[in-house]
Amino acid sequence: MDKRTNRTTVHSMRNIIADTLHRHKMASAATVVLGVDQLTKLWGTHALSGHIHRVVGGLGFQLVYDPTSSFSRIPRTSMVLVLCQVLLMVAMLGIARRNVARGVLVASGMVFGGTLSNMADSFLHHSRGVVNVLEVGQYLNFNLADVSVLLGVAILLFRALVYRPFRATASAAYFAEVLEIHRLAAEFDRKYLK
Repeated sequence: MDKRTNRTTVHSMRNIIADTLHRHKMASAATVVLGVDQLTKLWGTHALSGHIHRVVGGLGFQLVYDPTSSFSRIPRTSMVLVLCQVLLMVAMLGIARRNVARGVLVASGMVFGGTLSNMADSFLHHSRGVVNVLEVGQYLNFNLADVSVLLGVAILLFRALVYRPFRATASAAYFAEVLEIHRLAAEFDRKYLK
């Protein structure tokens, strides 16, 4: 094997490894969200049993079993909600299959992990509901999975509505500049190098 073939093989292997690691960012984010959320729920069921622990101002910890979905009155085991959750998870997997930016993969993983954690929780604690351990004010109880889903969706919306149009505009301006430079170079060649 000559040096050129060896370099090409090493370069190809580096690309394969980099691509694999890039695509696993979603799985890593989902695993972290799922694990941390389930650990906080486990901690909450053992440490908080009926007590409210205030941390700062209105933020605190309280164990609440919530039979409804976040910010809604739909029961968590409703077939409509379960179908929406499954479709959301399939959409996040579809995003991961494309070669997209790291931020999009991490945000998709946050949504996927949070949704999976809440689905697992609603089936594990079917009679009582999902475990919520965080409290803001008196009436807003949620868990880390809810926060993860909301932050992930916010990041995806930001990237779709603000970041991408900004990049497209910047790319178009850059492309126009490059074309202008090429035009000026061609004009210079025609005038002075003939």
